[in-house]
Amino acid sequence: MPSFLHIADLHLSRSSQDYSFCVLTEFCSYVIEHRPELVLIAGDIFDEFADAEALRVPFREHIASLPAETRVLAIPGNHDILRMGSRKLDVLDFGIGEFPLHHFQLLHGADLEVLAVPFGASPPSPEDLPPPADGVNRVALVHGTLTGLGLAGPEQAEADDAALDPLAYEKLGVSYIAAGHIHKPFLSQGSPCVYAYPGSARVWRRGEEGPRGFYHVRTNRPGNYDIERVELRASGQYRRVVVTLNADGSLPELHGKDMLVEAADLLELVLTGLVPDDAALERIARDLRNTLGREVRELALNTDDVFVLSGAASHPLARGFLEAWKLRYEQAETEQEREVLVKARELGLRKLKSRIEARS
Repeated sequence: MPSFLHIADLHLSRSSQDYSFCVLTEFCSYVIEHRPELVLIAGDIFDEFADAEALRVPFREHIASLPAETRVLAIPGNHDILRMGSRKLDVLDFGIGEFPLHHFQLLHGADLEVLAVPFGASPPSPEDLPPPADGVNRVALVHGTLTGLGLAGPEQAEADDAALDPLAYEKLGVSYIAAGHIHKPFLSQGSPCVYAYPGSARVWRRGEEGPRGFYHVRTNRPGNYDIERVELRASGQYRRVVVTLNADGSLPELHGKDMLVEAADLLELVLTGLVPDDAALERIARDLRNTLGREVRELALNTDDVFVLSGAASHPLARGFLEAWKLRYEQAETEQEREVLVKARELGLRKLKSRIEARS
């Protein structure tokens, strides 16, 4: 059964080179094991142009390790040309068989043809492109935001430049749109065309929840696709955990295994509570980095909801509020209810702080 892999938004970077190339290595191992006919990379291979310059050799070595019978097709995304200036991608060798940079290109195969449209380029008109031959699936390889689906790219400011009209591709006989740019996985298999975003292959920033991965697509007849999402374990996940400080401003005992975090994860700890002074907060941050920080790939601390209030631990109003809130939070049954309680705690602490300081 003919098959291809659809991956996007690797965002290989110098700042996270070991991590991002671990993700690429796992993907290449999958390609070597399953030997698909095609690998489609839907843009943002690199985080910016300087990364493409600096990392093209190790990337090329990974591509060279793939089976000779597997064709690799790719297009640049908006990040591949980010801060490019007067320099050009054309002069860099990435080891990719077909990598159109400026204009659309129709790439033919026995059972599959790919209409590759680089970021910022326009697709052909229906008059300029004949329909696919009988028995042949036509796939569009694009980077941007498909309009009319309620999707938003990772940077809202990029939305206008990245807008893509899915109907324009349907008129070209496309039955599968292999897209990149949206970091959250999305799959719509309505007739007559599949709209597919595998999501970013790695955790690029905070808030990108859920497993990272790519699509393994198999087809046995025109317009019919069997789509499997494959998780990339090396990518880890983004995890957000709210940590309530004790009533005396100390840190509760925390263990990575209790939070179900893994070594490749980006863990964001949202601290909430009262501390007696800035030095106490600095000690808490240092202790967390020396403990949990060693159990995950990256530890991000959010202390926006920690308030400095001298004598808070001994103030009956503060202690009573914090103890009552903790009991209510432990009884919460849904994530939505817990989020509301965290916000209520923040507002309550702000009022407490103002009232206690006003009486001092």
